[in-house]
Amino acid sequence: MNQDPLLEGREPTQPRTLRDNPSGSFLIRIWTETREVDGEPPRVRVFLRNLKTGEEHYLGDLDQLGETVLRQFQKVDELP
Repeated sequence: MNQDPLLEGREPTQPRTLRDNPSGSFLIRIWTETREVDGEPPRVRVFLRNLKTGEEHYLGDLDQLGETVLRQFQKVDELP
């Protein structure tokens, strides 16, 4: 039987940790802002809140969203 590498070394009675089960819940708000320059398209803005940690980010465009969420999971990997 292959054991999940995230659970390796953990006794069945031990509670799961963040590292055992990296998951996250986020509140995401996306909106557009009109530009002051005539003819310029509206800008997309993003608000992201990690519901586990309360950490908040305001992003200048939608392309930054995935990158920012991935950084939240990298922080889990850095836990002692």
